[in-house]
Amino acid sequence: MTTRWTFKRVVIDLHRSATDLSVIALASELAAAMGLELFGRFIPASGLVNLAQLPFAREFRPMEREWHRLDPDRTSQDLELAAAAARRLFQRAAGSAPRRFEIVEDQTGGFHPEEDIAVLRYAECLGESCAPALDEALRSAAAVLIVPGNAKPRRGPVITLAESGDDPALEVASTLAHAAGETAMSFDVHGRGHALMPPETRLIVISRQALPDDALLALATLRRVPVLVLKRPA
Repeated sequence: MTTRWTFKRVVIDLHRSATDLSVIALASELAAAMGLELFGRFIPASGLVNLAQLPFAREFRPMEREWHRLDPDRTSQDLELAAAAARRLFQRAAGSAPRRFEIVEDQTGGFHPEEDIAVLRYAECLGESCAPALDEALRSAAAVLIVPGNAKPRRGPVITLAESGDDPALEVASTLAHAAGETAMSFDVHGRGHALMPPETRLIVISRQALPDDALLALATLRRVPVLVLKRPA
């Protein structure tokens, strides 16, 4: 099939979702269906090592129920162990898509370029500290896969909420439905037909400009279905 998209990889930040095998598996399925690379990246909290070097820095150890001074060497070792655990889980949960794992020390380049599909587990962005990441993801050049924390089992049709007959979300949804052995269904995002979407839905695909941000989030969280938000070409 000739495709119009220019995506190259599906990117999942494993320092956030390293223990969520279902999210990694979902990212892998998306990458395999679209012929993309699955890129798992671990971004260590390098500032924690710097913090540990300060004489007043302390940590509370629940098992000992005591406060202890942060040890820079131990902190570095803990980060290395966390990265190794993320790598093992990534390899375990990743499916047939070509995959790559990297430890990324610097994330100064913003969220993602337009060639990326960024996986964002919304349950991790409910707190104030994660809200900027959510806002940045939806406003970046990349597409974003919003995965609710309480997602339903992945089955049912792949739904497109389309703005028009040439909406690129239609092609992406058709490809993903075919790869999953599911039916592709389309609804007019401006009409009321989408209210009749079946309760069991595998994935919803929609272009970025079709709905406001809060509606995109509600679509994922209230229906408990992953939503792939595409950046529509200008």
